[in-house]
Order: sequence, then structure tokens, then C-alpha cells
Amino acid sequence: GRHAEALAMIDTVDPVAYQATTVDPGRAAVLHAIKAQILLGMGRRATGQSMMDMALKEMHTQGVAEEEVAPFRKLLQAPAVAQGTAAR
Repeated sequence: GRHAEALAMIDTVDPVAYQATTVDPGRAAVLHAIKAQILLGMGRRATGQSMMDMALKEMHTQGVAEEEVAPFRKLLQAPAVAQGTAAR
């Protein structure tokens, strides 16, 4: 479906080239967060949550603006993720 299509598309983005197009910090970390968001949307909770945790740490370390980080953080606060239950 659309998630698989989005996942295939995000895997084609070169983080170094993306970073070169903007002065905004942490583009590779943002790409990781987007990929994690897609995985969570596909019901791949364990992988998506782990990737999102790492991406959030990377974004913080690299100085990504809080208003950009916040929507990704909220995804981890969703009940299914917070309780560790998998979407079936």
C-alpha cells in the first residue's frame, strides 16, 4: 500500500545530499524519524519505536528545532506504542 511505497521512497533519499540543500540541522535524523513514522503506520511497532527513539536522540543532539521534533515525539506517546502493544 501507500506505506510500503513511502518506505521505498524514503530509502532513496541521500541524507548527505539532503543536508546540503538546507541550513536546517539534523536532516539525516529527520529522515530516520520519517522512516520510523512509516514503520509505525505499517504496524511494525518494535522496529518503528526503536528507530524513533534513536532519531529523537539524534535530533536533540544535532539541534533540530523542538517544533519539528514534537510531532515525532507524540507518535511515541500514542497508547499502542506507550503500552507496548502491537497493532494487529
